[in-house]
Formats: sequence, structure tokens, C-alpha cells
Amino acid sequence: MYSQPQRGLFHVVYKTEADMRPELQKDLVIALEQAVELGPVALVFTVKQAAGVDKAVPVFWMDVTKRLAPRLSAMAIASPSMVVRTAAHGFSVANKLRRVTMAVTAFESEAEALGWARERLDAPAAATGPSGERGHGAMQKGD
Repeated sequence: MYSQPQRGLFHVVYKTEADMRPELQKDLVIALEQAVELGPVALVFTVKQAAGVDKAVPVFWMDVTKRLAPRLSAMAIASPSMVVRTAAHGFSVANKLRRVTMAVTAFESEAEALGWARERLDAPAAATGPSGERGHGAMQKGD
């Protein structure tokens, strides 16, 4: 369900809405918990098809991000679905309001999401703000 194309970068592909269910994420969360002990981590979700996002999904990931940030420093969600990208934007806003220090953004393109996540891992810590954005809260392409 997930791969690690490079150290610190996790790529998760959800083929259907059902794949996102929290009870199916145990192995991924264990791997993330181990990886954050070694350094910064970026997480990319590719959601192929989804008519919606069950409210249990963002609630689950809010708990995970709160526990693992700031080492879990970036999350990108790639999907052709406007519903999924809108849910990702809401998740980003919720994390900012909760002062969770990680960048979250949505993309239509999986390649763009992976590129953005790689940039986040490669960026020096001093170049990012308290919520992971570069500069003074500037919006990035895909925000």
C-alpha cells in the first residue's frame, strides 16, 4: 500500500475510497513512527478514485500529525478529485489552527506532489517557517 522511494519520503497509493480507512493504516503509521526517529519525513498520498472522504480519515490523520510533527514535516495529497483536494485543504487549515508544524497541500498531479515533497525534504530547516512554508507564509504552487 505504501513505498519509500527515498529516505524520509513515503508514497501511499489509495486506489479506492475504502483504502483510506483508518484501520488499514497501522503498518504505515508504524513505519512513519520509526522513520521520524531518523530524520524529517514527507508523506505523499495519491488518491486515484474517491467520491468523498469519510470524516474518520482526517480525524485519524490529525491525531497522527499532531504526534509526529514537526519531524513529519510535509504531507501532499494528489488526486484528480476536487472533493479530495478540498478535503486536503480543510485538513491543512485545521492543522494550522491547531498549530501543528507541518506543511500540507493538494495537487492534481502525483508527479507534482512527489516533487514538492522531495523539495521539502531537501530544504534546509532554516528556510521554512513555523508551519513549514517557505518565506513569510507565502502560498506555494498547489496550495
